[in-house]
Amino acid sequence: MDTKVFAYFAAVEKHRNFSRAAQELYLSPQGLNAAMKRLEGELGVSLFEVRRGAVELTEHGECFSRHISLVNEQLACMREELNAISARDSNSIRLGCALGVLGYLGEGVIASFNERHDDVRVVVEEELPDYSCERNMAEGKYDFALITNPVECLGFATDSLCEDYQFCWVNRDDELASHDELTLADLAGRTIVTVGEGYKGTSRFLELCSQFGVFPRVVYASEMMGVYESVRTGKAVGLTCRNHVERAPSSSVVGIPLKCLSWGFSICYRRDRVLSYSDHLFLAYMRECRRTYV
Repeated sequence: MDTKVFAYFAAVEKHRNFSRAAQELYLSPQGLNAAMKRLEGELGVSLFEVRRGAVELTEHGECFSRHISLVNEQLACMREELNAISARDSNSIRLGCALGVLGYLGEGVIASFNERHDDVRVVVEEELPDYSCERNMAEGKYDFALITNPVECLGFATDSLCEDYQFCWVNRDDELASHDELTLADLAGRTIVTVGEGYKGTSRFLELCSQFGVFPRVVYASEMMGVYESVRTGKAVGLTCRNHVERAPSSSVVGIPLKCLSWGFSICYRRDRVLSYSDHLFLAYMRECRRTYV
């Protein structure tokens, strides 16, 4: 039996709702429901029943709950001890990053930390789209992660490092180029090019448009340079962020803040991690890099 199901069961019991439990666990409701069905099949009993819209425990479920509460406590203690041993014996920190965040901080920020602390080494494991990075962090693939806000996993401890606005790239010949800032109404009926739906900025932009009844035509580019090229050639308005605006390779494109849409990122680690001396050094260093524009 996979011990993960104990935590899954406990979350469903706490929330009495699969959707809220799935949010805490960073799973889809369908995935959580399937995991609980497999558990019931393995045990040969029903653990849950729905009464008046709420998920309740059956008698079998109450019995299972009593026993796994003890198991979960022991597992938590074991993880703490294992993490403490690993933290004591290792001077390497695995860092995951959402795409674009390191570029915002400056490419040399991690190298500078490693030079300052020759007894600790931070290794950037990979850079991934926002949701993929957050999911990998939840699965324990990194020690820390730089994740685009809002951080959705309730199992993370977070420290915000950047608060800023989303920006739009606009061709200099476009009438919008004279604006000091843009609103959603300015984008109504426009073609908006952005990176894929794996990015929180894109998802939040679409949610905001739907909320306020603004319906631009949205097209996707595989990377930020594709967004830029669409704007440079006058085909669209591009959704981007400050560091890309500051590094735009041509004066034919201007960056204008879209102040109704925030953008930022946080450094995160799992709440069950026992922080080592090296961890505290790294967190303190990252806080020195904090930036606020809002």
